[in-house]
Amino acid sequence: QDAFAQFYGYSDDSPVLPELGTVFLPDRDPGSPGSADEEEQCCQRRQMDAVETSLALIRSTIEEKRGLLAHSDQASAERLSNEIQMLKMQQTRLAAAMWSLGEVDSR
Repeated sequence: QDAFAQFYGYSDDSPVLPELGTVFLPDRDPGSPGSADEEEQCCQRRQMDAVETSLALIRSTIEEKRGLLAHSDQASAERLSNEIQMLKMQQTRLAAAMWSLGEVDSR
């Protein structure tokens, strides 16, 4: 028996345990019947988050390769320059995709 039970005592009935639950924000509740428009907005938000994360990873990779470029010989410097150019092209494509997602989102 715990101190609370010793001081106040519990009823002889079986104890009723409180229900535990999770609280969601209105636009993030997975159980609520959302409209198709809300689901589309949620998907677009997730796509934007994924594209932003990809852009950040590409930027950090470019910076890492630029750091390696300063300390490399000519053969590896050419290879690193080509890799940086490919990453920049990928970054451009992702930025264009993000721009088009933003246009769809603003409608």
